[in-house]
Amino acid sequence: MSKKLNLNEMIQFVLDKANHPSGDRRMENIVKTAINTAYMNFARVDCDIGEFEIAPPISMITVLPDDFLTALQLFHDSLGSLNDYQYRVSNGSLVVAKHIATYDDVSGMTLIYGKKPELLEDEDDEPEINEEYHMALCYYALTEITEDQSYRYKYEDILGSVPLFEPIINNNLVTEYVVNDR
Repeated sequence: MSKKLNLNEMIQFVLDKANHPSGDRRMENIVKTAINTAYMNFARVDCDIGEFEIAPPISMITVLPDDFLTALQLFHDSLGSLNDYQYRVSNGSLVVAKHIATYDDVSGMTLIYGKKPELLEDEDDEPEINEEYHMALCYYALTEITEDQSYRYKYEDILGSVPLFEPIINNNLVTEYVVNDR
């Protein structure tokens, strides 16, 4: 059974399991950082979706939105869905192959991407991921402050159980997403 947890509850759970007293700010910051690291890992596979329109003419390098986390699909108005080898993301920018950028002067592109959630900062902040994954964030933090590798296995098992969503493309448009179990 899953339970929705806020940042304070996660930190307290981790400190209790690791037998660390509350009130040690240094340790609490280490735990908080670990929880946020795990949160971003989960957000890559359980995230809100955004669209980013790239108007013509297309540049080979385009700066991505501030809330960009991961590329899900890139569509070219004339060429359709692009393959991973036709573009890459590097240092907050989308880099497309020269033959894609110079294909014509009237086509734009649309990037479907996973949005980066806000980091958990305040005690009552809750992760914007499915609550069944909240405990995994605690397990990850426990791997950072203890030597008990069983927490690492629990974390990896839960992360590996998240279903992936793949687009169904009809006439170069995403019409729906379907679950693809790993």
